[in-house]
Amino acid sequence: MVASEQTETRVGAIGNVVTITGTPMKIGVYTVTKGEQNDWVILDDFTEVKEILSCYNVSAGARTVENFTIDETTKNKVIFTDVSSGTISIVAIGI
Repeated sequence: MVASEQTETRVGAIGNVVTITGTPMKIGVYTVTKGEQNDWVILDDFTEVKEILSCYNVSAGARTVENFTIDETTKNKVIFTDVSSGTISIVAIGI
């Protein structure tokens, strides 16, 4: 399964007052085609997905919550746990 990236934003400085140090966080918006329960995708833009901010099945004009887990070993792998198929919309944050 392959995710297609829609947009990405890097966080660096906030205004001219605060500077964030360390590894910049990335935000990615993706669409994924899911075939079956426990289908998964590796988000290559991240070495580690920290959080999925939004995960919905958007097939056939409907928008329903899609349950998921982030793999503990392969930290940029997202596993979709619902018994469904179709187009999934994801907003992820990570490094």
